[in-house]
Amino acid sequence: MKISIKLFFYTYMIMICVLSFAGFQIIKYLYSTELNNAYNDSLEDCKNIYNYVWIEYNLKSDDEKNTVMKTYRKLSLESDIIGEFYLYDYDGWLKESQFKNCVNITEKEILYKVIDRNEKKYIQLTCRTGDKYIILYKDIQYVFDNRDKNYTVLKQIIILISAFTSVVLFVFARYITRPIVELTKGAQRMSNGDYTARIKSNYGEMKSIEAITLGKTLNMLAENTEKHIEELEDAAEKQNRFVGSFTHEIKTPLTSIIGYSDLLRTYELDLEKQHTYSEFIYKEGKRLEQLSHNLLQLLVVEKNDFPRMSIHMENFLKDIDNSVRFLSEKYNIKIEFDYEDAICKIEPTLLKTTVTNLIDNACKASDEEQIVHVKGEKISNLYRISVIDEGIGIDESEIEKITEPFYMVDKSRSRKQGGAGLGLALCSAIVQVHESRLNINSTLGKGTTIYFDIEICGEVCEDEE
Repeated sequence: MKISIKLFFYTYMIMICVLSFAGFQIIKYLYSTELNNAYNDSLEDCKNIYNYVWIEYNLKSDDEKNTVMKTYRKLSLESDIIGEFYLYDYDGWLKESQFKNCVNITEKEILYKVIDRNEKKYIQLTCRTGDKYIILYKDIQYVFDNRDKNYTVLKQIIILISAFTSVVLFVFARYITRPIVELTKGAQRMSNGDYTARIKSNYGEMKSIEAITLGKTLNMLAENTEKHIEELEDAAEKQNRFVGSFTHEIKTPLTSIIGYSDLLRTYELDLEKQHTYSEFIYKEGKRLEQLSHNLLQLLVVEKNDFPRMSIHMENFLKDIDNSVRFLSEKYNIKIEFDYEDAICKIEPTLLKTTVTNLIDNACKASDEEQIVHVKGEKISNLYRISVIDEGIGIDESEIEKITEPFYMVDKSRSRKQGGAGLGLALCSAIVQVHESRLNINSTLGKGTTIYFDIEICGEVCEDEE
C-alpha cells in the first residue's frame, strides 16, 4: 500500500473515531444533565405533595380529606408542572404488586426510578408519610426524544464531515508525500544505474527541510558514485592502452631479433652481413633492456616513499647543466640554463632523472639549432623548474594522455629516436613523490613548456654539512 494511502486511511480513521467519541460524550453529558434536571424538578414536586399530605391531609376529617385530595389531583392532571400522583394506604399499597418492594420505605425517604408507561418514559417517585404512600409519575419522554434527536444530528454531521474531510485528507496526503515519491523515483533511477539522475532539492518541490537534506545527500551520493565510476572506467581504459602499448613495444624489437637471428641461423652470410644483423639484434636487445629498466623504475617510484633531503637548487641545476652537455652536441641543440638559488627538500637522484628526461624530450621535439631553455625561479614559497622548447608542440587533446605509460604523440618519430613512451610517465610519478604535478602548456608548431613546483624550505642544506 502506498504511503499516501496509508497516511490518508489512518488519519481519516483517527479523525472519525475522535469525532464520534467526542460527539457521543457530549450527547451523553447533555442527556445526563437533562435527566438530572428532570429528577430534581420531580423531587421538588414530590416534596410539595409530601408536605401537603402531611400538613393538610393528616389534619383534616375524612370528608375534607377526600375533597382536598380530589381538588389537588384534578389540578395535577390538568397541568404537567407537577405530574400525576396517587395516595395509597397500607392495604391499598400491598394490593399494587409493583410497589411491594417499597413496603419498608421509611419516613421522608424518597425512592425513584425511570419506568415505561403508556409507551412513554416516566420518572416514578415514592415517599411515605405515616401510613400513607405517595406515588408521583412525571413524564420525561422529552429527555429521551432530545437524546435521540442529538444522535441523529451527530450521525448526519459525521457523514457530512467524513465526505468533506476524505477529499481534503486525500489531497493533503498526496501533497505531503509528494517529496517521498520524488525521492523514491530518483533513488530507483540511481539503483538502475542512471547516476546522472538528480533529485530536485529546492523548497518549492520538496516542501520540507528533511526532504531537501535527503535529496541533497542522494544527489551527492550519485555524483560521487558517477565520479568513481568515471575514474574506474578511465583507469580501465588506461590499463587497456597500457597492455596494448606494452605488447606492441615488446613485439616490435622481438620481431626484429627473431627475424635477424633466423637469418643468421639459416643462411651462410658473409662477415659484413653477420656484423650488420648482429648490430640490429644488439640494438633491439638494448631497447628491450631499456624498456624493462624504465618499467622497473616506474614501478619502484609508484610503490615506494623515498626520503628527501634539503638541497641548494642552484647547485642541483648546475650539476644537471654539466650532465646534459652531450645532448647539445648529440641533437645540435643549444641548451640554456637560468636559475635562482633556494633550498628545497628533494630526492636528488630521482629529480635529476626527471629534469634530464624533460630536457631530452625537449631536444627530441626541436629542430637543429633551436634553443631549449631550463629555468629555476622562486615564485612565492615555491621553486619552479621549467623546461621550454621551440619544437613541434603538442595538440591540446593529447596533453592529458602524454603522461600515461607508452603513450606517444608521434610514434614513428619517438621510435626512430629510441623512445618507448615511458619518459613522461616516469617523470610524472617522480614529481608526485615530491607532492607536485607536471604542468604542460603547448601550441602546435610553436613549442612546449613543462614545469613543476616544489615547496621551498628554510632548513640547513645537507649537501653543505
